[in-house]
Amino acid sequence: MDGRDDVSEVESYLTIQDEGLEQLCEVPSILNNFRPFIPAIMLKWIENKIASKKTDQGPNDSTVTKTLPDIILAKRDIFSKRTATFPDDLIQLAYYKFRIPLVFFTHRNLDWINSNLTSFKRVKITYIPEKPNVLDTEDMIKKMNAAEDAGPTKDEDLDYISWREAADNHLEFEIKLYGGEEAARPVFLAQHYA
Repeated sequence: MDGRDDVSEVESYLTIQDEGLEQLCEVPSILNNFRPFIPAIMLKWIENKIASKKTDQGPNDSTVTKTLPDIILAKRDIFSKRTATFPDDLIQLAYYKFRIPLVFFTHRNLDWINSNLTSFKRVKITYIPEKPNVLDTEDMIKKMNAAEDAGPTKDEDLDYISWREAADNHLEFEIKLYGGEEAARPVFLAQHYA
C-alpha cells in the first residue's frame, strides 16, 4: 500500500506486510476504514491471520471490558460479516432461470425486498408443467424506484462499494443455490468478481 518499488507487479493491489498485520491486530479500527474496499476472500484471510496471531499470544481477556461493577460491555466483533438474508422467492426465481439483477443483492435492497415481499405481483410460468407463481421482477423494480428506502435499481448505477457488496452477496446466494462453493457457477462467479 505504500507504493514502494520493491513490490512485485503481480502482487495484490492491497498488500499487508508483517508490521501492518501487527498494527491491524492492535488497532482494528484501521481495518474498518478499508473494509468496503477489501474483497471478501481477502477479509477472510486477514481474519485467519489475526486469529492465528492471537492464538500464538495465548488467551486474551480483552474481549470483555468492565466499566462499572454491575455492567459488562462486550466489545463488538469488527470482523463479523453482515449476513445477507435471501428470501425463498428469490431462490425460486434463480431456480427457474430468471435473471435477477445484481443490484437486488445490495444489503439495502435485500432488506427492502425482505420487508416488502408480500406486496409484489406474481407471474405464472405456463411453460413449466407445475405452473409455479414467481416474483415479477419488473413490478419489484417499479416499486423499488418509487420507494425512498430502496435503490439503486440499475446495475450501472452502483458505485464500487455497492457493487462489491452486491457481488459478495450474489456469490453467497449462488453458493446457497448450488449447494456449495465447488459447483461450477459459484467457482465461475468467484473468478469473475475477483
